[in-house]
Amino acid sequence: MTNRSRRVVVTGVGIVSPLGCGSETVWSSLLASYCGISQLTQMELKNISGVKVAGFVPRIDGVDAFNHANVAKNIISKDISIFSQYALHASDIALSHSCIDSHASNFDLDRSGVAVASGIGSIDDIVEGSITIQTSFKKLR
Repeated sequence: MTNRSRRVVVTGVGIVSPLGCGSETVWSSLLASYCGISQLTQMELKNISGVKVAGFVPRIDGVDAFNHANVAKNIISKDISIFSQYALHASDIALSHSCIDSHASNFDLDRSGVAVASGIGSIDDIVEGSITIQTSFKKLR
């Protein structure tokens, strides 16, 4: 039995982060010593015990920011969590970056793959659930 190593080619990188969207934007931000972490300003998040800072993905209109409208138009349910929308946007960026036509007849899905990494996925849902539980229990007293 021969032990041949397989070669892996990274063809595209898609990043959605507090430093912006896309590998070029994030790299430029890093070189400029920009920090995506800032003090919490949203009132509902200020009440979380001990949390004073966070990193938010920029959600403004622009090439380097996350644009909900561009992602939502490609999905059936607009109720998909923001964490999943970030993953979809990152995959769109990676496919665009790779210059691969995934709809081409010679594209072999069995020989392609994707790697997804996340800090804490769906933290918005966790915070919302926590606030809901706190308010629900207060009503029961």
